[in-house]
Amino acid sequence: MDADGQRQQILDTARECAKLTKPWALTKQGQQASEPLPKTFQNMGADGVTNIVGRVHAAVFPSETPWLRYDLSPELRYGGSFADEQLQAIEQALFTHEMLVMAMIESCGMARADEYGNRHINSFRTSQINAINQVVITGETLEYMDDDFGITVYRRDQYVTKRDSTCAVQYHGIRETIDPLSLTDEQLAKAELRYDELKEKDVGDREKDIFTFVDWQPRSRSWLITQEVNDRIINETEEKITPYFSVPYELIPGENYARGFIEQKSPDLRSLNEGKMHLLNWAALAAKAHPVLDYSSLAQEEDLLKESGKPWRGRVENGMVMDVGFFHLGGKLNDVGFLAQFVAQIESRLGASMLIGSESVRKSERTTAFEVARITLEQLQGALGGFYTPMADALQIPLAHRSKHILEKRNLLPSLPKGAIRVRTLTGTAALERESQASAMLDMAQVAQMLGPEALRKIDTAVFVDVYARLRGVNEPALIKTNDQLAREAQEAQAQFAQQEATKAAMSVAGNVAQQAIAPQQLG
Repeated sequence: MDADGQRQQILDTARECAKLTKPWALTKQGQQASEPLPKTFQNMGADGVTNIVGRVHAAVFPSETPWLRYDLSPELRYGGSFADEQLQAIEQALFTHEMLVMAMIESCGMARADEYGNRHINSFRTSQINAINQVVITGETLEYMDDDFGITVYRRDQYVTKRDSTCAVQYHGIRETIDPLSLTDEQLAKAELRYDELKEKDVGDREKDIFTFVDWQPRSRSWLITQEVNDRIINETEEKITPYFSVPYELIPGENYARGFIEQKSPDLRSLNEGKMHLLNWAALAAKAHPVLDYSSLAQEEDLLKESGKPWRGRVENGMVMDVGFFHLGGKLNDVGFLAQFVAQIESRLGASMLIGSESVRKSERTTAFEVARITLEQLQGALGGFYTPMADALQIPLAHRSKHILEKRNLLPSLPKGAIRVRTLTGTAALERESQASAMLDMAQVAQMLGPEALRKIDTAVFVDVYARLRGVNEPALIKTNDQLAREAQEAQAQFAQQEATKAAMSVAGNVAQQAIAPQQLG
């Protein structure tokens, strides 16, 4: 790859950042599994990354609320093309598809594990944690979403990227290693590989590099995706919505690669690492104690190695051994106090910047999810220097648009005019927007109840229940009756009422006839 050399310097920087935090996140070039990873003398970096990654993941992909939403475009919602009843039906259909997408994304790992014989397949959330780790430590990562919603995360040393002056991606080049037996017969033929020859080899001997090139085509406004094995093209497709998306931390115009959070903290992390190393060395030196024998001593070095309790000869005065002493630096330990204080200051500063030990949410039974999300978001924005929002957008928006594209290819979205559906990602407090709307609806219902029957009659209870269930994320089958069910029940009730009235009328007529028949007999 021609661009490979252009990224070497920034790759070296990213590897240094990994050494100070989680060395396995980006190892040195050619790292073997049997080789030890670089050692550090502090765990502040690893603890800080784990804390930041956990908070970002919980804020960007909350487990209890949806993180994407399908909305009608303003032109369709307010343009008067549809009646209110039709708009509600479309909103309900979009909500159902939101639930479908979320369920398919969340279950992609389990579905693929079944398909591939229970091999190790990362779930969606595990993949996103890996991606956020790469972004925080090394500055960026590359993700791939297949048509089954499966996610693959690439390390910085697995791909190259070219961006224009506005930081928009022009192309990606990805290098992976595959077992060629996983290719189809057609792809093997294109790669000029023979199945019968490959199956006789061990997996390690038959592995091949597969190169994937993702090029933006300005004229067709699409992505050309080409794959090569054995220097032969085995697959070529064109996509309007790319399945490959870069997730950067801080992009600088004119550069192809982003800078990471740990690179910003690397001066303190290096100082802390070296300070801890010096403290450890000093403590080890101060703990040493060496016996010293006087030149005229009767004791021998072998005597000092005897087991405890065994006697040996030496000069003794007033019960004290005079010709043996001990040399140690314990008394000099106070001289390193300034270094210990310096290290403590760095630890305190790093802990604050990495949100270690920060707990600002008030302890109360009335603490709401909205309050927790707001405080978490404010802390992340402060810690990440305002880069939380663009990083969250880079994590969510491509996933949301690719998911919508997959559903459209499968004809699983409602048939609406082009551009009628807008994908909106919900980050931080925006993720609780529906909860806020549901609470507002309850407030409105309470006010209407206080105003009396006239106000209550203005609320369509059927629509109210449908909207409230949608906002609360309730989508249990058969729990809420459909309009057709309600209409059938109304018809049945009306028919039953009519039958009862007819029965009463018939009984009344029969009674009158009987009365008329009895009356002449009584007169006679």
